[in-house]
Amino acid sequence: MNPVRTFVLAGASALLLAGSLWAGGSKEPTGAMASTAPVSLTIWTHTHAPANAYLQKLVLQFQKDHPNFTLSYEPAADNDTYENKLLAALASGGGPDIFNTASFSDMYTFAGLGQLQEITPQILSSMGFSSAEAFKAQYVPGIIDKLYYNGKLYGLYREFNIFGLMLNKLAFKRAGLDATRDYPRTWDDLQSLAKKLTIFDGDKLVQTGMYEPLWNADWTLIPIQPLLIQNGGAILDSSGKTAAINQAGGVKTFSYFRALARAQNNAPVKVPEDVWARFSVGDVAMYVGSTWTMPLLKDSAKGDARFSPDNFVVVPYPKAPGADRVDAPIQALVWCVNKQTKSPTEAWRFVNWMTTGAQAVGWYNEVGYLLPTKAMMDMAGSNADVSRFLTLAKDADLLFAHPRYNEIGSAIFAAWQATLTTDDDVQGILDKAAQQINEALSR
Repeated sequence: MNPVRTFVLAGASALLLAGSLWAGGSKEPTGAMASTAPVSLTIWTHTHAPANAYLQKLVLQFQKDHPNFTLSYEPAADNDTYENKLLAALASGGGPDIFNTASFSDMYTFAGLGQLQEITPQILSSMGFSSAEAFKAQYVPGIIDKLYYNGKLYGLYREFNIFGLMLNKLAFKRAGLDATRDYPRTWDDLQSLAKKLTIFDGDKLVQTGMYEPLWNADWTLIPIQPLLIQNGGAILDSSGKTAAINQAGGVKTFSYFRALARAQNNAPVKVPEDVWARFSVGDVAMYVGSTWTMPLLKDSAKGDARFSPDNFVVVPYPKAPGADRVDAPIQALVWCVNKQTKSPTEAWRFVNWMTTGAQAVGWYNEVGYLLPTKAMMDMAGSNADVSRFLTLAKDADLLFAHPRYNEIGSAIFAAWQATLTTDDDVQGILDKAAQQINEALSR
């Protein structure tokens, strides 16, 4: 069974469960884990201001309660180079003790290279869990299974981002529309609305209808994966050994997003550096958003009076005619521990502590990250935003992940760039991407 769908099926009952279902995070470990010997750990992450601030808060809290721990936290100075820095450090036998992956697939890649510390049965026992099943019981059923590689557990969730289509009501109003009534139900609706919502004053772009990001592979797949699946397309064929992105479903999907850009006079691809600031104040009408988006928008608005959380509404992704599901994307990032760490048990102890129980709830309250723990799912009963995104999860799937994701993702991203910024034949663009993917798979 699809773990994400299992997550959804379990969601209704999980939402009714009390925080007492948190089975292990509140326990203090015994035996070797209770040692007062000095422990020194370094932590690396990519940069996201609200997350950096909350993690620093957790570091200080944990050190206060565990004075034998010294935790050195180093957020990335540059997100664009974070993954390469991490890859180089691990390849040289160095790097941090604890780090978050730049993508879900990085966990598979690093595990395949023998660079990750497994969460062994002994480590689980030191945390207070009698078995892997007892450990999984603190999470919504099925979710932890995705973190196994070749039968071994190598990570814990840092983020579990369920995406929907986010609309700015001010931008809709500027175009004479009502976001709560006129939102797109189909992909044809989305294109028509994007054209109406894109406003120029002469040659000056005043408002973008639907932003199409030009950042990286994940931010290519977040907008396009639902339509790709709805169109019957896929990145790889059913065997997983051959590229399928250049088949009919892929060509239809990439052609749609080119048409979307052209309908807006290519407005979306001109402003990648300030999209969050423009979206926060109503100069971008439609984008994609998750639970962490609102804190980011607030920070991006920098006190601008036009910003208010009430200006935004989240709706499901559109659905193609004949599609039975929306297939909203879930982007997951993962905490991992370096195989070279001198303190593997202690490293996993900290990671487990900071991602479960009250700390998991804090990740949402202070950062906007939704984590798939049962303690956190109980929030949906009293928090409308959490409930809304869990409703979107009923029609969701994890973003494409693969041990060769870096090479595959690079090919997809290059095809996305060429589709939006050139007039080259889409079939030819995707044939080139398929060739690059097949070469990566053959290595």
